[in-house]
Amino acid sequence: MDAKILLGFIFVLLIQLSRAESSGNGILYDLYPFVRVYRNGTVQRFIDTESMPAGVDPATGVHSKDVKFSQNLNLSARLYLPEKVTVTKKLPLLIYYHGGGFFSGSASDPNHNRYLKSLVAYARVIVVSVNYRLAPEHPLPAAYQDSWRGLLWTVSHFRRGTGKDPWLRNYADFQRIYIGGDSAGANLAHDMAIRIGVKNPNPGVNFKGMFLNCPFFAGQNTAPEVGLMWSHAYPNSRNGLFNPLINPGKNPNLKLVGVLSVVVFVAGDDPLRDSGLEYGRKLVASGWKGQVLDVDYPHEPHVFNLNQPNSDDAFNMRNMTAAFLNS
Repeated sequence: MDAKILLGFIFVLLIQLSRAESSGNGILYDLYPFVRVYRNGTVQRFIDTESMPAGVDPATGVHSKDVKFSQNLNLSARLYLPEKVTVTKKLPLLIYYHGGGFFSGSASDPNHNRYLKSLVAYARVIVVSVNYRLAPEHPLPAAYQDSWRGLLWTVSHFRRGTGKDPWLRNYADFQRIYIGGDSAGANLAHDMAIRIGVKNPNPGVNFKGMFLNCPFFAGQNTAPEVGLMWSHAYPNSRNGLFNPLINPGKNPNLKLVGVLSVVVFVAGDDPLRDSGLEYGRKLVASGWKGQVLDVDYPHEPHVFNLNQPNSDDAFNMRNMTAAFLNS
């Protein structure tokens, strides 16, 4: 059987299985711990549902605030600024996308809030952590569209742009912009890099690099969890796991990734490890002109730095990321 036909068959089967297992108890499908969807339309989430308030963090001195970038869609970003900034020394700018399988998480959930405050304090960078609409209420490609809106809003603060946020206007160095994310957020960051390469939204700014933490991709050895979650996050995806949004190796524009430096963090006990490493190989093979670095933590689980922030490997990842953002 042709590999593409076989993978398509598996894709459909996963959808049927997830629905069949839940059909007797009022559940339409169950993707615990991310989301459980009931036949009456109720959506139940289990992780990253809490929200931490913005403000000044007494431990790090990092300031944060929430700013809307789309009034019509009620979309906001959480901005982070290190202490003791001056207008005479601009800081690198990181546009960040949170993970959660496209179903959960936010820019203000405790794990991402804690991680980004630590990174901002250590690396002395400005961060724009972008919120996007979540599936299943807002199926993909909504998250990709919203992520791009957040990026456009951010770069609108360069020189004579329309952006009015004083933190970005006064302290961000738009010649040193980085993008990054974890899990599904890393997937979104990659797509943003493709879009930048196809058409930079503001040729006056410079996107220097990208880091991906345990990216949510399909590939030659796709984890079963990826197919199941993708099928419900993007039910109208005509190509299933061959969609370039989930399977970067299938994107004819892969060589156009619009940064020249990429770091991919993977974890040995993560089902997504193989597809993360494959991403780097495919990127180089595409003819892309940049450099990619794979960093493997062989004994760690998926996004361990968020769930085990005080581990040696978590500090190592933070320190490597800080050095990358200041390179």
